[in-house]
Amino acid sequence: MLRLPLPLLVLVLLPNVTGDLLARQLTKLPYAHGAVKFGLEVWQSLLIRQDRVGGVIVLTAAGGALITGLRGRVRLVAMALLAAASIAVLRPTTWAYVPALALILANLSLRLPRGLAWIPGVELLLPVPLARVLTSSTIVPRVVATLALPVLALFGILADTSRGFAGYERQLAAGWPAELEDPRVTVLERALSGVKCEYHDIDIVGDRALVVAEGTHRLMSVPDGATYRLPELWGPNKGLTLDSETDPATDTTWFVDGPEYVSAVRWEAGAFVNVGRSVRMPRPMHHSYLYRIHELGRLVLFTVGVGDPRGGAEMQTLDLPGMTDPKAFWLTTADGRRVPTLRDAVWIPPLRRFVAVPDMGSRLYLVDAETGASEAWLEMPTLNGRPRWIDALGKLYVPMPNRAELWEVDPVTEEVRHIRTQPGVRTLEVDVERNLLITASVLTGIVLVQRLDDGSYVDSFRTLMPMARMLTILPGTGAAMLSTWTSLYRIPYAAVP
Repeated sequence: MLRLPLPLLVLVLLPNVTGDLLARQLTKLPYAHGAVKFGLEVWQSLLIRQDRVGGVIVLTAAGGALITGLRGRVRLVAMALLAAASIAVLRPTTWAYVPALALILANLSLRLPRGLAWIPGVELLLPVPLARVLTSSTIVPRVVATLALPVLALFGILADTSRGFAGYERQLAAGWPAELEDPRVTVLERALSGVKCEYHDIDIVGDRALVVAEGTHRLMSVPDGATYRLPELWGPNKGLTLDSETDPATDTTWFVDGPEYVSAVRWEAGAFVNVGRSVRMPRPMHHSYLYRIHELGRLVLFTVGVGDPRGGAEMQTLDLPGMTDPKAFWLTTADGRRVPTLRDAVWIPPLRRFVAVPDMGSRLYLVDAETGASEAWLEMPTLNGRPRWIDALGKLYVPMPNRAELWEVDPVTEEVRHIRTQPGVRTLEVDVERNLLITASVLTGIVLVQRLDDGSYVDSFRTLMPMARMLTILPGTGAAMLSTWTSLYRIPYAAVP
């Protein structure tokens, strides 16, 4: 038991190693995406209580530093005071400190192992004389306890949150607390109480933004407020409309309209007007992303991860503008293997192919938009972020939520630049003119602004509703729009030095 905190501490201090280890375990689950969502919701409740949690972390760190240096009854009294202070700061998670306090209690009856003797097998790794010097130190155990107790307390708080999750879920459904949000950020709309997953994709059309509100089944025009009713949930997978695609030249917008059709609306005189429906699609649709490929005159739909990610990825196409000649393809490699179910895809003009991002996969795929023929491309750590193609730079940016970095990829040369950033990045944007990289994290609830060329810090906006869906720049404004589960934000990222 006394050797357990050190591996935990190593995982916390090495986020990329931690992320890769967790990712490998997640890929073994039948529905990894659902497991990740549950974990993130538990983490959200921790962010909501971040002020009180911080106090507990400080208390346990101080306790670890002090108690290991005390003896006899003095240590027992100190332990009792630490327990009482922790309970007073964070009453709902009283039992969460059992692991941390048990460690302290063990030190009352057991002799604390010294220094690196806490590490299993250290005597096999170090020369005997050096091992004797290091393990005779009384400082190292105190440092380890100071760091390990907060780690144990944090894990305990998370365990307690998941145990009483129904109550915290009701709190989350009531809306993200306004007092946690950066005052510089404008909340464009908040979801109605009880609507858990509301805002999804954003499509910029001139000076308007079209936002899909999946929870209330609306296509919204921001800022004028016009809406168009979208279909409600359908089928066993509870399919719904996730996004839209618009032709700015004609103000025509397409969206998935139930399991069998794609519909189109046109913006006329400040309102959406229905202009028709496609022929019946070859296969039923449930959760699909749309992509309008101007140079092909085609609308491409990819089904994204619901259920078992090993079920295979599929693509359907429609010719534009008439929404005719529907076709369906399984994404298949030359050796007959199906590409795993996707999380996202992005069109790469220089390659005239899509880059497909599997849900929790470890490789990107290139996909032919005419036939669905696919080939394995770049091997990467586990993915679940939204890739972003920046045409002005000719670069593809791929976030990796399980790592504290993202990749800048030249698709022609396949050269990769690693950019250090915050952990948990789900969506990003690049302001080429200002040399800025903007990222939104599902772990921290922070929108981080960095210099694109060197990754240096510029500014941050915290703590926003962390379940980020899409971040997109509002042209000519120096601001970006961020859609999350329950809040739609306008972030003035360019109003910085």
